Amino acid sequence: MRSEVLLMLFLCIVFLFLAQSCKSKEKYPYTPEDFRPELQEPLQKIASRNTTDYLNESRSEAYIREHATQEELLQIIQSKNSVLRAIGFDILVARKDSSLFSQVLTHLSDTATVEIWSDDVAYMYNVADYVIDKSLHKLTQIQKDSLANLLLYQYSRLQNTFYMLEFLPPQEQHYRAIRQLAQIPFDGCNQERVLIALARYKKIQDIELLSSIYGKEDQHCWFGIFRSIEQFPEPAFFPVLQTHLEQVVSKNAPFISDDIEIYCRAVAAYQNAEVLQLLETILQKNYSGNGKKHVFQALHKHLCPIYQHLYNQLKPQMDPFVIKYADKDFNWERSQWNIW
Repeated sequence: MRSEVLLMLFLCIVFLFLAQSCKSKEKYPYTPEDFRPELQEPLQKIASRNTTDYLNESRSEAYIREHATQEELLQIIQSKNSVLRAIGFDILVARKDSSLFSQVLTHLSDTATVEIWSDDVAYMYNVADYVIDKSLHKLTQIQKDSLANLLLYQYSRLQNTFYMLEFLPPQEQHYRAIRQLAQIPFDGCNQERVLIALARYKKIQDIELLSSIYGKEDQHCWFGIFRSIEQFPEPAFFPVLQTHLEQVVSKNAPFISDDIEIYCRAVAAYQNAEVLQLLETILQKNYSGNGKKHVFQALHKHLCPIYQHLYNQLKPQMDPFVIKYADKDFNWERSQWNIW
């Protein structure tokens, strides 16, 4: 009988050892039951809810923020539950942990989806993008540059890769990778975000590729089109702007204020008499109700001798606020990735 008990005890020890060994090999091994009793209940509540609020934390989250040790946080971000990983990372960022960048890197392949609420709207994030969103402003410029390279070459399907490409300066060593990405029909306007990066190279060999995407029948991602044309104002692309004014802008005003703002910048980038006439048409029609402001801002951005007369006419009509912030980034340029 005693030998049977000893054998059973031995087998239990072996089982526990093997279980712990397997657990240590799991990428995200921890459950709420692995933590001290005080943390188990709030962790269980968070895990069972399976969602979090981007702006307002729950009592359970607040408790974890106040009472979890640094070592426990590093375990929470390795939880089986994806929301626990996201919330743990949020708290880790606030604590200014010196290992933050290395922890970001270990989560770049974490594509589990979490539901994040912001005000009354729910967004679906993958954990990797959530981690980047929360931590990017805490990284050094060298770390941001390293992260950008990793996103471009190893994690090009993350949403932050496309946001990053909207602002990435043209460096020849990246051209081939960006051009390859530009040929992939990503959804959610992400292909057009890649075009912004490609257009910065201003290569004649890309005109045909860019034109083919600009001219898609179901094209609706105009912000990306206009921003890429502004970067590379080739004569071949100007008909796109003319057609858009005739077929889209004039038929949909006044519901397209943001598009008009970016559109005017793309037009003004050409800096010639033909586009001056087009800008004057926008002034006369006053599409979106802010035509004067949008044209003035576009002229200010791309001011040249041919625009000077119209610019001088409009400037006295502008609100002092518009004048004061004429050199500042537009709303759509205020991104964490606008770092170069």
